[in-house]
Amino acid sequence: MSASESLRVGYVLKRYPRYSETFIVNELIAHERAGLGLEIFALRPPNDTHFQDMIARVRAPTNYLLLPAEGLTTDTLTADALRAASFWEVLEKASDVLPGLWKALEAAHGEEARDVCQAALLAREALLKGIRHLHAHFASAATTVARLAARFAGLSYSFTAHA
Repeated sequence: MSASESLRVGYVLKRYPRYSETFIVNELIAHERAGLGLEIFALRPPNDTHFQDMIARVRAPTNYLLLPAEGLTTDTLTADALRAASFWEVLEKASDVLPGLWKALEAAHGEEARDVCQAALLAREALLKGIRHLHAHFASAATTVARLAARFAGLSYSFTAHA
């Protein structure tokens, strides 16, 4: 088994798929062609009305890290709208898989509640799916969530910053 076959990478994206981000799709396809195990984690569902045909060539499953809220979309969700009970429920569930989560939450001081919540969801899913590295695109919420999730789960992470 080659190194690329044993490494499973979680791609963390704000939205997936996006019509305008063909460079990310090309990257995913190239990694899959090289034998890298991939899993896509999107913070929000797509909002485009049409997509590039090439997206159909991506074989990696897409997981949406939807926030626990009643009657709210992730676009309108703010830290104030995130119900406290749901937030703690997510952390409790994640801590079953992430025994060091409560201590690691110190790294989240000052972060948005929605980012912490999605990071806990991502960290849990990453460990359960055998992900060993997280990679995000853009220095935005996706990178914040990847950084926190990596800390919570003891994984490495990287990100690509775009101008």
